[in-house]
Amino acid sequence: MDLSSLENVFKEHLQADQRRLDRIEEKIDKLSEFVVQIARVEEKIESLEHSRDKMGERLGSLESTQIMLKNSMENHERIISSLTRLFWAVLTTAASGIAGSIFFLGGS
Repeated sequence: MDLSSLENVFKEHLQADQRRLDRIEEKIDKLSEFVVQIARVEEKIESLEHSRDKMGERLGSLESTQIMLKNSMENHERIISSLTRLFWAVLTTAASGIAGSIFFLGGS
């Protein structure tokens, strides 16, 4: 083998190695893009989990408020019912008193 044929063989090997290295670089670039995409997805998932936790806290707070308002409303209903009965009792007593006065005093 002469020197020029050795150079050609060497150049062919270098070119083949260069093509192989280029393909490896492309794969590494694709892998690094994929890793970046995975990191973004993880960030989105973390953000969604945080939002879900916040919504759970808000829902718990709303449930507590609803229970408090329900109890307060039930108390108010009892008070209004008692006041209504008292009003009608006083009105009935007053009407009976007035009717009795008119009947007994008006008849004389």
